[in-house]
Amino acid sequence: HVTYAYTVSDSQVGGSSACRDAIRAGHAWIESSFQAGNLTAVTERFGLPAGGLEKPDQRIAFAASGVANFPAQENDPLCAEEACNIAKVCHVMTNKSLGDEVTRLVHLRKLQNISLFPQVGQLHLARSRGEASSLALGLQGVYQKEAELPDFWFYQTCKEFGFYQTCLGHGGCMFVRDLANASFYADGCMKQFNISLEDVQNNIDATNYHYGGLEPLDDKGQLGRCVMFPNGQVDPWSIQGILQAPSKDLPALMVPGASHHAWTWPSRPGDQESVMTARTSIRQQAEAFLRRDCSEDGLDRKDGKTPLLRWVLVGAAALLLAAVAAACLVRRCRRPRRSPPLLPSQTLSLQNR
Repeated sequence: HVTYAYTVSDSQVGGSSACRDAIRAGHAWIESSFQAGNLTAVTERFGLPAGGLEKPDQRIAFAASGVANFPAQENDPLCAEEACNIAKVCHVMTNKSLGDEVTRLVHLRKLQNISLFPQVGQLHLARSRGEASSLALGLQGVYQKEAELPDFWFYQTCKEFGFYQTCLGHGGCMFVRDLANASFYADGCMKQFNISLEDVQNNIDATNYHYGGLEPLDDKGQLGRCVMFPNGQVDPWSIQGILQAPSKDLPALMVPGASHHAWTWPSRPGDQESVMTARTSIRQQAEAFLRRDCSEDGLDRKDGKTPLLRWVLVGAAALLLAAVAAACLVRRCRRPRRSPPLLPSQTLSLQNR
């Protein structure tokens, strides 16, 4: 999905098919060099230290997720640094005056101050080796964390979610393909947390069972209610999200051009119009949910009335009936005594009337 993100041009994203193709062309040269065993050519072209690509995990760290930083999940159209978002990366990668696509990748790395491995590559390398790292992956990309804190997100991938982003040959990935599979990225689960690859898969299955996966059903096979599923167009997480509303009580929202829940960031001048619109839609939907009965007891009710309101209405109806009955009794007591009923021979027939 990162590849797709770099083709999105509107909503202040600034990608294009030409940008995607240029990124792929540069990585294709690296890929063919690796396959030919010509590591020296890559090392010299990118100014890497001798022997920096000798080991398979070094090549994975260098190129499996891109030889530079390619933000998508954390894409910020308003970032100020050089080559810090999709638009700025694409400005470099489509600039033919810089040279061929490989040279543009080299230039991009310089703008991002990358000397050996990109930050995400450094993080993957440390995880796969079971080593502590000062880096962590958060909502807005890779960042420097406090040394004493564990890698919370990586633990969650092992215990709950998986979500190891691979670059396989058949998927159209624009980076160097088939360097690493999901097993490589999950290998650190055993080294750091003693969680085997089989356990990782079982944990993912359990998470999907608990939350319902792409069809959020409870243990009785019923859909829930009062949950909204927003996704951002350039967010890689969106491919694992609920994109079609399972019911009117479970609405879905796709936010054009948005990265990972960009609508929850603090509002800023110049925010994407699509994100501002999404904030309004989400707020209105939340307010609508709060006006409804969203409890489990309300799943079988279609009228939206809360249990308290229903009991109030039942009580009011009972009081009204009691009042009517009492009024009738009082009226009966005040009536004059009636004449005795007719004898059978005097009874009138209602036939043919």
